[in-house]
Amino acid sequence: MIKLVILVSCLLLLGSREGKAVTCPCPGDVDIKPSDENKPSIFQDLTKLEIDGVLKYLQNDSGLDVKLGHGAKISDTIIYVIEKKPTSKDKVLNHIDRDGRRPVRESRVVLATSSGMTEYTIGPLPKPTYHRKIEYPKWRKTGLKFTDRPFPIDSFAIAKTIQREGRKMKQLLHESFNGFDFEDDCGNKCLTYDDLRSKVFQGNRLLWANVLRVVPPLIGSIYGYPLPLQILVNMTSTDSDSWNAAKVWYNGQHFDSTDDLMANYINGSVSKIAMSYNETDVYSSMRRRGTGKTRIAKRGPDCFPQDGRRYSVDGHRVKYMGWEFEFTYRQTTGPQLFDIQFKKERIVYEMSIQEILLSYTGTTTPYGSQAGVFFDSESLIGNSFSPLSPGVDCPKGASYFDSSIFSYVLSKNIVIPNLFCIFEYRDDQVLKRHYDNDFGGGYEFYSGMPNNALVLRNIISSYNYDYTISFIFYQNGVIGTKVSASGYVLCEFTHHNVPIEDLIGFKLHENVLSMFHQHLFNFKVDMDILGENNSHETLAIKVRPVTHDVVNGI
Repeated sequence: MIKLVILVSCLLLLGSREGKAVTCPCPGDVDIKPSDENKPSIFQDLTKLEIDGVLKYLQNDSGLDVKLGHGAKISDTIIYVIEKKPTSKDKVLNHIDRDGRRPVRESRVVLATSSGMTEYTIGPLPKPTYHRKIEYPKWRKTGLKFTDRPFPIDSFAIAKTIQREGRKMKQLLHESFNGFDFEDDCGNKCLTYDDLRSKVFQGNRLLWANVLRVVPPLIGSIYGYPLPLQILVNMTSTDSDSWNAAKVWYNGQHFDSTDDLMANYINGSVSKIAMSYNETDVYSSMRRRGTGKTRIAKRGPDCFPQDGRRYSVDGHRVKYMGWEFEFTYRQTTGPQLFDIQFKKERIVYEMSIQEILLSYTGTTTPYGSQAGVFFDSESLIGNSFSPLSPGVDCPKGASYFDSSIFSYVLSKNIVIPNLFCIFEYRDDQVLKRHYDNDFGGGYEFYSGMPNNALVLRNIISSYNYDYTISFIFYQNGVIGTKVSASGYVLCEFTHHNVPIEDLIGFKLHENVLSMFHQHLFNFKVDMDILGENNSHETLAIKVRPVTHDVVNGI
């Protein structure tokens, strides 16, 4: 079984809904106006119409010999990114603040070729007539070679290579893992893998694959079922048919290839393992545990705007209690906010997530090296989307908004339903209060104000993790950014008899180790406090002795 098939089917399902958002009836919807893709905002990322226009230009008029679809080979020119080219801040502010000329909308296109990665500017939108190659893209000044290209581009070729190498080990797989294998007709005994970050070592493009056991969704997630088998794939050649296993790790032992492993396995010089599985063990299932009973059989409280929504949305521009801002969604980095104003004064030009990094430390070779460091932007944060579920991800009274992005997996534009939600809620802490106690059983006065705030929410589902990103706007002019993680931790196989002091992590289940890891979120915040010409400073507080002359001598 190849896990890419699952990803494609999910994307097709989402794309087939044509962006029909799931919303609940609520008073006040007259203040929510859908965006017009024929008149996109200056901040809005590419519309469906614009993405389709770029694709048409690349296929018919660019002369770049671009190949679309799953029939493309590794040596072909493949589209990786189509998104709006960032417009110069000076040009944007000249237009919106000084009524200057509206900047031309252009697209940023990244192509994967047999020689490396190339970037182009294509415009004007929505009907392009020109393209310009960017000589010095933002990633570096020397260009990216073929060995530097992000591994997600080649996911199908990687899956084929793993399956090809797995077939050489079929006897070992069946005897070690209770009949599981990589065959297309594996039935309910299928293997898959988790591909770690690729790296270049001595000119070779390498990627570790951690083999996992596929379990039914009601049982749990594949990430909770690692096996003592890891494969190092050599992806240096532009001919994926020549890709192979450069190293194999099996049950604590390293081998130079799958052929080397099998030769030693057959002659009996390998320490073998034979595992059996209980398919009723649902330790990693998302189902609720315990009795599920409360003291009284009643529903829990929910958030709902009793008198209607107190915010308005025109396309992608939001207004709420003195706040005003625009939101959009970018293929490479996900959610972006622009032109954040409070009481008609701009305080932030841009607030957006730029990178999500995870660093794992484990006992096996992949997690004990740089391969255990993941940069989510390598697989494009914006492509790791998750539609929001009403009543779960957001309160029932929330408003939902769709968005279009380019999918490099499908080589087409897709519409993501319920990509954003907006709602007002009351924080558990009051915004301000004071009870002026007279210490005689009474008080001089009391005043307080509930802390109502507006939330813009988006969820990034990157492989095993789900990141809920909330931008919060309080009535006192404070902006809050909150990120919470859910989903499944990445695990590696461990033997049940390993002493606890030797484990680099926490044992979740028999033979399953959750490794030590850290999350790092990198946000860009371009603040414009009292205009663009501003800076910040830090104050270092030092202690020094002070003489109190007034009370000296008493």
